[in-house]
Amino acid sequence: TNVKIVYIIPTLDMDEGGGILEFLYLLIRHLDRSYYEVEILVFYSIPNHASRFRDLGASVHIAADKREDNTYLTLFRWLAEKIRKLQPHIVHTSVYWADTLGREVADKCNVPVVMMTEHNTNLNETVDQQRIKKRLSLKTDAVACVTNVVKNYSVKVDGIDADRIEVIPCGFNLDKYAKNIEDINELSRDFYFVGRLVDQKKPLELIEVFASFAKKHSGCRLMYVGDGPLHKECELLIKSLGMTGTIFLEGYKENPFESVQPGSILLLNSAYEGQGIVLMEAMAQGLLCIASDCGGVTEVIDHNVNGFLFKTNDQDALKRTIEKALKMDRADLNQLRKNAHRKARDVFNPRKMANDYMQLYHRLLENKLVDL
Repeated sequence: TNVKIVYIIPTLDMDEGGGILEFLYLLIRHLDRSYYEVEILVFYSIPNHASRFRDLGASVHIAADKREDNTYLTLFRWLAEKIRKLQPHIVHTSVYWADTLGREVADKCNVPVVMMTEHNTNLNETVDQQRIKKRLSLKTDAVACVTNVVKNYSVKVDGIDADRIEVIPCGFNLDKYAKNIEDINELSRDFYFVGRLVDQKKPLELIEVFASFAKKHSGCRLMYVGDGPLHKECELLIKSLGMTGTIFLEGYKENPFESVQPGSILLLNSAYEGQGIVLMEAMAQGLLCIASDCGGVTEVIDHNVNGFLFKTNDQDALKRTIEKALKMDRADLNQLRKNAHRKARDVFNPRKMANDYMQLYHRLLENKLVDL
């Protein structure tokens, strides 16, 4: 008998789901589909966003088109009806809203194995949210964390038992990137920010920092690839600083690095990150990564080895780090880029990630003595 897994997520909108949707896509893509049957329960989404998951053979069920069309009660009833009908062996949740409601319903429906993936160290969590996560962890068979930093945060802040936690790094889509990168003579003066325009990523602060930097370094440009609720504020700030010919808002792109030249520079200025899939993608493309030393970023970037880290929330440190990178000699620059490319492909392989999850699923089912 096949193992039936139900994944529960809030949305299929890439502008909102970002790296978590990419994680789920790659996990499903690399599961042994002769053994695992996949169903996805989504709280809200435009129906055509489900096509990439349906192309993988997954069944997608969407509760509503828009977030505001859902209430706690309607979602609870919808989830309970779906789970009772599907009768999964495993329910696997991601993202706080789906984590809490999904695990609550799965427990009440007596699903044999209930687990979640924790992707982030959310510094904006309330005390009530932490209490809920602690309570639900007692109804959860396993919590997969994407980095050791996320694991330590979950134990220390959320109060989750370390014995329930397994660290499984996210992979990224290797197929989009070359197996090798060529040497370059110098860095480009093109900089990129790739991600959602939300407070966590601090896009407004980065605009101010880069505007100050660009006034002293002619020819530098910054491209923002992504969208989000801060788009209008970013647009107004760029205009007010006189940077409309230097900083560009390019919107969301499914493959943000497709036309980016190797030797360009990725800037990640986040307040917190669980891991940072965008870093792996940039490393695989041959970009130089400069990132704040927050959360799980330090498990992706090894400072001065495959990229550069600067102290989180330190604008002057960011500018100094950019200047340091631009002064690198050719040999050191290319060695750093090769180190980054190698780590991205070797450590963050999506097939390895899927194998780790399949081993975890198998072990949890065995522990519950589930008869297949």
